[in-house]
Amino acid sequence: VQRKKRMLLFYLCTDLLGICTEIKLNLSCLFSGWSSERVHEYFVWASEVVRNLKGTNSVLEGKLAELFQERGLTL
Repeated sequence: VQRKKRMLLFYLCTDLLGICTEIKLNLSCLFSGWSSERVHEYFVWASEVVRNLKGTNSVLEGKLAELFQERGLTL
């Protein structure tokens, strides 16, 4: 059970990293209509999620922290 939980948390962090990167690079048409305010709200929400998942994967957390820092957010 613990292993499954850790894997789910890892996948959640991976998904957040992918989505945040897509938004940053404007790679996905899913986010093309988002206002800058909506993008900021998503990054705030994502940073709160990752903050609550600290200890899941330090490499992913570091990459996400870099993306958040670019937007003035910290973990």
